[in-house]
Amino acid sequence: NVGVLAGAYSFRPQPTIASTVPTNSPVRGETNLTMFGSDFGIVDNTPEILIGGTACLSTVWTSDSMISCSVPAGWGEGKDVTLGISLESQTAVASFSYDRVSITAVSPQNAPPNSESTIQVFGENFGITPLDPFFGYRPREGSCIVGGASGTFTWVSDTSGSCTIPVQQSFSP
Repeated sequence: NVGVLAGAYSFRPQPTIASTVPTNSPVRGETNLTMFGSDFGIVDNTPEILIGGTACLSTVWTSDSMISCSVPAGWGEGKDVTLGISLESQTAVASFSYDRVSITAVSPQNAPPNSESTIQVFGENFGITPLDPFFGYRPREGSCIVGGASGTFTWVSDTSGSCTIPVQQSFSP
């Protein structure tokens, strides 16, 4: 005896991403990203959204065509956004970027020649932690150039840092 149960099993179509809004976030993350598309499921199947390979802080399924997430902290431009639902995934290639560093002020405005100088730098998007997860949790340091003189930038907060310029003949910020 053979029995048939029609419609008892079907394959889930691969989700399709039509757009994500917004397409950028401050480096500290926590921006609400909304993804629009199709075949996200007729029930919540615990979707996961990755931005540049890092999972969102939280993801909320709303409907078969809308999912949102809280963006993780990160750096850089042209990040892939990947939606994973059950065993299926879809990627919007290079569709998300983190905002660039913006400098709004420096102090002091000038420094004496022939001495090491430290300049306080103010702005936004300097990052959220003094330890850099992308480089093995070492202190976050970088380089800075002031009036053609190269120095070392040290992170203080998302809105400030310091730039230490070694002995120079002269420069002006």
